[in-house]
Amino acid sequence: MCGIFGFYGPRAGKISEEVPRQMQKLLHHRGPDDGGLWTEESVTFGQTRLSILDLSPAGHQPMFSASGRFAITFNGEIYNFLSLKKTLIERGFSSAFRGHSDTEILLECLEHLGIQETLSKSVGMFAFALWDRQTKTLYLGRDRFGEKPLYYGIQKGILAFASELKALKPLKDLWDFQVNEDILKPYVQYGYIPGTASVFKNIWKVQPGTYLEIHENLEPKSHVYWSAVDQAERSRNNQLQVSFSEAKSMLADKLKESISLQKVADVPVGAFLSGGVDSSLVAALMQSVSKHPVKTFTIGFHESKFDEAPYAKQVAENLKTDHTEVYLTQKETLDIVADIPKIYSEPFADSSQIPTYLVSRIARKNVTVCISGDGGDELFGGYGRYFHGQKIWDLVKHLPNPLPKVMGHVLKGVPEQLQVGGFPLGDKAHKLSDLFKKANSREDVYNYLISAERDPDQLVLNHSKNSYSPLKAGDLSYQEWMMLTDSVTYLTDDILVKVDRAAMANSLETRVPLLDHRIFEFAWQLPLSYKIQGGQGKVILKSLLADYIPQNLIDRPKMGFGIPYGDWLRHELKPWANDLLSQKNLKEQGFFNPERVENYWQEHLSEKRQWQHILWNILMFQGWLREWDV
Repeated sequence: MCGIFGFYGPRAGKISEEVPRQMQKLLHHRGPDDGGLWTEESVTFGQTRLSILDLSPAGHQPMFSASGRFAITFNGEIYNFLSLKKTLIERGFSSAFRGHSDTEILLECLEHLGIQETLSKSVGMFAFALWDRQTKTLYLGRDRFGEKPLYYGIQKGILAFASELKALKPLKDLWDFQVNEDILKPYVQYGYIPGTASVFKNIWKVQPGTYLEIHENLEPKSHVYWSAVDQAERSRNNQLQVSFSEAKSMLADKLKESISLQKVADVPVGAFLSGGVDSSLVAALMQSVSKHPVKTFTIGFHESKFDEAPYAKQVAENLKTDHTEVYLTQKETLDIVADIPKIYSEPFADSSQIPTYLVSRIARKNVTVCISGDGGDELFGGYGRYFHGQKIWDLVKHLPNPLPKVMGHVLKGVPEQLQVGGFPLGDKAHKLSDLFKKANSREDVYNYLISAERDPDQLVLNHSKNSYSPLKAGDLSYQEWMMLTDSVTYLTDDILVKVDRAAMANSLETRVPLLDHRIFEFAWQLPLSYKIQGGQGKVILKSLLADYIPQNLIDRPKMGFGIPYGDWLRHELKPWANDLLSQKNLKEQGFFNPERVENYWQEHLSEKRQWQHILWNILMFQGWLREWDV
């Protein structure tokens, strides 16, 4: 795991020698063990290295192929590198290998097998820049789901790339850093920046499953080597005709193989354990293929509503892992808030970013690599919206006009502050009211359920285009469509961003065995009923987990990885939020409607409504603006 950066172009020679050194320093947290810089003519490559495989100097980067033709700077892990090495030898590669790093194998494959074949054969998470010294061509590539980040920008005859946006900041004297207002609407809706766009104009993300080919004209040509949407369609059309028990056995074998591959490292490896289904299953299977107790890590909160640590402890006791449990004080948690813009380097507002950072910090004291359970919800139907969305749409689509709008007006009449047994019934009724009035399609229902801001035109001052574009459903059922949409949007641009930045800020590598692309393809070959049945999701994962831990630890409500930030905004975080949300700041910046923001803020403070989600999105943007001084 590393940080990579570099630049290329006809004006690259105008970049001072200090710029790459500054870029390297800004990525030090991603690779504190080693670093390298290489410049040749119009191209510069740099790297900061977190040594995982081959800790010797033979793993140093930037690295050159045996022939000297290709140079690479690489971030990530190729889990099946030994299999690729065998393929190389079978194809006649005769040069001696200098070390045993996966980077060296990948580099030789890229030269001798070609980029398309190599990436199609590779199992892993990665982002890389490759320079062909013979053809003077730059390639930028990214893994299938976007586990590893890669930004690139083109301005004034310079193409620059980096693992994190902040590493491009040293180019400020050569580039213009202007806020990309087209991302504001989707950002306030979802709390992250979707797709290939970034918060800045003329800076983008390499799309997952693709690589870019760039010549001296600096006009990238995109090549797709894997598409989640296309693969889901192919797999679904080739559905397996197996019983549930047979499918469960096949899945167990595939997960064990994935975990075994991802356990390979020359440094200590552990696992996150929240006590939920996905992390518990990954820990259980990891323990089943390990000779020694697996090191597992969880954090606890003193607020019982958000505390999963007791469940994680029971799971660990049943699995007999070497478990570390740390209860965090409120101060420890709150202290992270001001650092979020530095950690994420562009606006990002998934509040579970805080506990993810904290558990990563604890794990790093004991291990260098941690296995994560992410991906289970998207692949196997775990989110509540898959059930709520279906029920709401089933109701709305059968109601004759204008009945949905009438129901919306009726719900609007429920007192906003009405609570029943602590449940904010009034707040929920008003949110449902808006849904009934606006839901004209199943896509509308889904988009409503995932949005913090349901009317971005009223919040965002400039009426830029909204980049949300519904995924074409084909013949997918509504639940399948939602799962696939989440896999190519929310998973990539929220979940994986959250985990990567939080872990790498602590110099911790994370690996996600459920996102081995072969498991994704297998999941889409299974009947939907093996994943969602009787109002329950992740049916096959839960059945498999029941072979390792008691059923009572599985059959409990999904909690997520939350914090009580709604209450904190009313109390401990109120001065911080008041400052960032001041009418003066908002008017000067000109991005958000100050009156609407003030209305959200005052209604939240008075407990008239629960607006913490949209307020957090706005606050993370405001904090980012202050950090970047844009």
